[in-house]
Amino acid sequence: MTESTEKPKKSKAMLFGLVGALVLGGGGGFAAYSGLIAIPGLGPQKVVHADEGKSHKADSKAAYVMLDPIVVDFGRGGRGGRLRMSLAIETTSDGKKSVDEKKYRIVDTLYSFLRAIKEDELRDPAKTDLLRSRILRRVLLETTPGTVSDVLISEFVIL
Repeated sequence: MTESTEKPKKSKAMLFGLVGALVLGGGGGFAAYSGLIAIPGLGPQKVVHADEGKSHKADSKAAYVMLDPIVVDFGRGGRGGRLRMSLAIETTSDGKKSVDEKKYRIVDTLYSFLRAIKEDELRDPAKTDLLRSRILRRVLLETTPGTVSDVLISEFVIL
């Protein structure tokens, strides 16, 4: 081989390497910024105000709505596992009736969501906060805006 045929091959390999590095770097940056990968200091930051957490109304004390226990079967791929989960929804005393009326719809939504999650993701203790926030998002979609403030996991057992 001559030197003239080796140079184009070398420059093509370098070009593909550079393009690949840019694509992977951009994808990793997007994943970190959007919250798919939790890296402190990146992504949207929650701003805490001095008056946050203080009740502005005397009659809007926290109230809790207990959902029926959720049991999800992970019978995929020959491995059989089950998740038993109990949740409490934190709301105001004014919104308790509204949340209580929609609790069956909430449980149905959570069944569909939990069936789609892989069992290995549920076993990872580092992903508990991510799971809780994803559950809260689905609860917020099913309830009247402003009525639900948090979701509390009271039981979480994987068998």
